[in-house]
Amino acid sequence: MKSRRWIVLGGAAVTAMLITAIVGIGGAVGSTVSSASFTGAAGTASVGGTLYAKQGGALTLTVTTSADTKCVDITGTFAGHQTSTTAKSTWTFSFTAGSGDGVRSVTAAASPNFNQNNFQCTGQSQSPQSGSYVLDNTGPVVSGV
Repeated sequence: MKSRRWIVLGGAAVTAMLITAIVGIGGAVGSTVSSASFTGAAGTASVGGTLYAKQGGALTLTVTTSADTKCVDITGTFAGHQTSTTAKSTWTFSFTAGSGDGVRSVTAAASPNFNQNNFQCTGQSQSPQSGSYVLDNTGPVVSGV
C-alpha cells in the first residue's frame, strides 16, 4: 500500500513539473508586432485608406508591439532600428519618400531584448508585420478630345 502511495505522489510531482515547464515556456514566446502603418504629412495624400506620397514627402511609420518589446528592426524600402532600455509597445520611425512609382513596403520585427554591446535585437521575434504606401511621382496625363 505504501509503494502505491509513493507512485501516485511521484506521478503527481512529475505532472506538476511538466505543467510548470510548459506554462513557463509558453510565457516566453517572444515579442510580437500587431501593426505597422504609415501616415503622412507634407507631400502625401490619403485616399480611400491608401497613403500616396511624392518624392520628398514626410512619412511616419508607427509600429505597435507587445508590451515586452525593447528592440524593433525595420527592413524593406526603408531600414530602421530602435532600442529602449525599458519595454514599450509603440514605436515611431520617420522617413522621406524617394523617387520612382509603385507600392513600397517595409516589415517590422520586434524583439524582447538587445545586445548592450552592439545594440542588435536579441530574443524571439514573433509575427512580424508589413506596412506600405504608394509612391506616386508621375503626374496625370491630359489628352485633348
